Amino acid sequence: MSDRDKSSSGDVVELNVGGTVYTTSRLTLGHDQDSLLAKWFGSSAGDDERPPLPARDGHGRYFIDRDGALFRYVLDYLRCGQLLLPETFRERGRLRHEAEFYRLGGLVKQLGGPSLTPNSSGLGPSWGGHCQTDWTVTDDVISRSVQGKISEMTHSVSSKT
Repeated sequence: MSDRDKSSSGDVVELNVGGTVYTTSRLTLGHDQDSLLAKWFGSSAGDDERPPLPARDGHGRYFIDRDGALFRYVLDYLRCGQLLLPETFRERGRLRHEAEFYRLGGLVKQLGGPSLTPNSSGLGPSWGGHCQTDWTVTDDVISRSVQGKISEMTHSVSSKT
């Protein structure tokens, strides 16, 4: 009997997303029926429509090699159907990229991205790649990075004198 045969839509699922452990339910993961998470863990798709489940880590959790810190916002979206971000959140582009990977069209839309269209396999982002992105490095990002390095160097020099 497969893992899917033994479980119902309310079962608890333990995930290891990029080294961060999450515990949720199949019902939550299946909230957006067109998503990759629903195809993996939801109860609505037939076995012939499901991609292979992610591998398990050494503790038996499903391992997803993605950004574990950002996955908390993906789960929040699945739980309540809306985007909930702190006012100081600065990674909208990265979160949109994660939403595209998981095929969460509603979340992509709330993040200001284009609507998703399935690739030839019907899974994954419409561009078909694992980590392709349309990010651009802005002068502001470079400036903040340089300022941070200058601050580190200044602190290092002043602490040695």
